[in-house]
Amino acid sequence: METLQFKSHVNNVFVTHRSLSGCPLNAQAIKKGKASEELMTIKLKASGGIESDEEIRHLDEEIKELNESNLKIEADMMKLQTQITSMESNLKTIEEENKLIEQNNESLLRELAGLSQALISSLADIQLPQMHPISTHRGSIFFEAPH
Repeated sequence: METLQFKSHVNNVFVTHRSLSGCPLNAQAIKKGKASEELMTIKLKASGGIESDEEIRHLDEEIKELNESNLKIEADMMKLQTQITSMESNLKTIEEENKLIEQNNESLLRELAGLSQALISSLADIQLPQMHPISTHRGSIFFEAPH
């Protein structure tokens, strides 16, 4: 500090300040230091911003890909839902047809049982040469109605 007090500055005026904070040369050096620190901070922020922009672009691309994937999956799900609905409708139709077939089968079985009984009754009255009359009991052995 003493050396600064006895030396002249650029403007050839002797120094009258007593501390470094009052020294114009020191103030310039401090300003230059702060300026380069601020410049470095700005550069770091700028490069960080570029990285952030790249990260944002990357995230935007990932979001876009996810949205496209979601749309495709939703379309596939809608197709599957349509197929399921169609299959359920077909199954219901088949079940209804099967129910009608079962009802027809039951009706046909009742009709067959009635016809079998009528045939047995008709044959019971027939007398064949050298044979005894066919009884209902014996005829039912040959013509049994399915159960």
